[in-house]
Amino acid sequence: MISKTLFLASLAILAILIVSSSIVYFASPSSPILSSAQATKQSTLSPTDDAYVIADLNDPTDVEGLRVLNTGTASFLKVWYAWNITVPGTEKIVSLAYLKFNLAPLHAKNITSAQLDLYAIIVNLTGVSRVLTAYYVANNSWSESTLDFDNAPAFTNTSYAQTSVSAENQWYTFDLTNMAQQQMNGELSIAIAFQLLYEHNQEQVIFNSNRATSNQPKLVVNYMGPSSSGGIGGVFSSIVSFVSTSPWIYIVPAVVVAGGGGGAFFFLYSRRSRYKYKELRRPRLSEQTQPSVSTESAVLTGESASLASGAVVGSSVAKSEVSMMSCPNCGKQIQSDFSLCPYCGFELPTQCPKCGKAVKKDFAICPYCGAKLASRK
Repeated sequence: MISKTLFLASLAILAILIVSSSIVYFASPSSPILSSAQATKQSTLSPTDDAYVIADLNDPTDVEGLRVLNTGTASFLKVWYAWNITVPGTEKIVSLAYLKFNLAPLHAKNITSAQLDLYAIIVNLTGVSRVLTAYYVANNSWSESTLDFDNAPAFTNTSYAQTSVSAENQWYTFDLTNMAQQQMNGELSIAIAFQLLYEHNQEQVIFNSNRATSNQPKLVVNYMGPSSSGGIGGVFSSIVSFVSTSPWIYIVPAVVVAGGGGGAFFFLYSRRSRYKYKELRRPRLSEQTQPSVSTESAVLTGESASLASGAVVGSSVAKSEVSMMSCPNCGKQIQSDFSLCPYCGFELPTQCPKCGKAVKKDFAICPYCGAKLASRK
């Protein structure tokens, strides 16, 4: 019984471990079930703010008022430079485009790519193509309605994306995936400028802004999300997606394994305790009730001992005490309630139960005391 119980408990523990391991594996992002349950989703965001700023770096007094010029209402974004092109050759004019996107709707999404698409309506270059760079801007407190060169937030040259521009009336793409993944819980700002400025030269690329009537800037974000299939498949996909992004992916299997192991141990322990309890309750052979023999029959010899022994062993109900007597004819020990001696056949006299006198077996009344006698015929 114990061996069978141990075998069944071992199978139960093995099943729990297999189920727990399956939960961990199939809820992991690399699992085939999660991969099939999730699908690539796409979200297209428009800029919440965009404008361009301009300044002559060789005009600290800003005679022309370029530094404080706000372009938030313009339908275009101008990326431009003019470097020492006039006769005096002293101007250093630069223009940068700023864009800001709100990534809050993508909170907790697994972003796989983020592409900034800008439509160029004017491209004036002295070369075949030029590289434009989109720099990451950490400060998102600016607004298109107040932005100018003097209050424009600084950008960093350690995080950027680039694209090559060559012709107008077409889309150009900047890969902002890394920036979007870092700012997925808030806003993302970028500043766009020419990578290189050539001496005695001027070049410009003009893009549509968010106020243009068509081909406005857009940030196309791809991310992994639950499959849109309905029914049981959709419900299962949602559950798997929740588990894969939850700390319970590690807690639940541990609890299941611990609970299963503890339950199996308790089951085995309780079964063992019950078995031991039954063993303790079961009377041992040496403690089982044995027929007791009076001191009068403690010494038996020969046939009488064998007969007495056979009587004790063969009896289904043991007698607590047997009264013995000697046969008046042969002298062997026999039970006092026998009518005949089983050894010599002698007819034994009957004793009056009241006075103890010997009377014949056919007497109805004791002639000594008058007691009624039961017939033994």
